Amino acid sequence: MKQFLLPLVMVACFLSENVFFNWCSESVLDSRWTLAPRFFTVALILMTIFYNRSTAIKYGFIFGLLFDVFNTEILGVYMFVFPFIVYITSKLMKVLQNNFLIVGLVAAIDLSILESILYALNLLIQRTDLTFGQFLSDRLWPTLILNLSFYLLFGGLLKSLFTRLRREILDA
Repeated sequence: MKQFLLPLVMVACFLSENVFFNWCSESVLDSRWTLAPRFFTVALILMTIFYNRSTAIKYGFIFGLLFDVFNTEILGVYMFVFPFIVYITSKLMKVLQNNFLIVGLVAAIDLSILESILYALNLLIQRTDLTFGQFLSDRLWPTLILNLSFYLLFGGLLKSLFTRLRREILDA
């Protein structure tokens, strides 16, 4: 049963992004802002820190491919960006302390990198007409606030879950 808990949690985070996006329509918020729920990415960052980097890279690759197939028109973007985020997280955490505030800061950095890469690629293929200033104010800041709120609400729970699974599955 324990071996199914990790995939179940990651699938729940993956699906919760679409549920939140459908629930939070333009009528709920100011239509000027673009909120991008990145709950799976936050969980992947926590998995990298508290569970295992190689497992997180595999999950990032697999779920990145699923994200590309179901949510984007370009295959390969998330499939390579998610493992890249895992790599950056693992390198940052080798030099930083492992506490709630620092992990939140690393998550904010990783989410900023993810959103900036996606913005640059969309700008490159001309799928967006946002200026960089508009991107910062209308997309990046609201996205960071939303996902850091998710981290504040569920970060402790995910940390304890990943730590417990590491002890029970990997360290056993």
